[in-house]
Amino acid sequence: MVDTARVRIEQARWFEMLAASDFFLVCIGASMPLSHNIIESMALGITPVTSYTEFFDPPLEDGVTCIAFSDCDSLAGAVEKELSMPEGEIARMRGAVTAYYDAHLNPASFVARASSTKRRFYRRACFLHAGVTTES
Repeated sequence: MVDTARVRIEQARWFEMLAASDFFLVCIGASMPLSHNIIESMALGITPVTSYTEFFDPPLEDGVTCIAFSDCDSLAGAVEKELSMPEGEIARMRGAVTAYYDAHLNPASFVARASSTKRRFYRRACFLHAGVTTES
């Protein structure tokens, strides 16, 4: 674990250092709750340890695509879980995180999902504007 208040990682080495990790502790920010660092880590197959699984669509799943916590006590349990996790379990979670990123967060899949959502939204808005209550 690296305390970035005490140790600074040079920007040029950030991804190198990140890629050497199995887990990434994601703390909620003060002014922006969702940090881009969680997406960067997931792009590298690193399992996030996070308290905001529901910020993702679909939500991250504890024990599958993340290790979830909700308060200080459960954070301590999450850290203990990651520190004692067998290599096979780490590899399984890495695969699930990579698959989640590829399906939902990589630029191509994200744009495709956003475009699809936009089309559904506009189609629904047109039906509502025309007074139609259900789509066919």
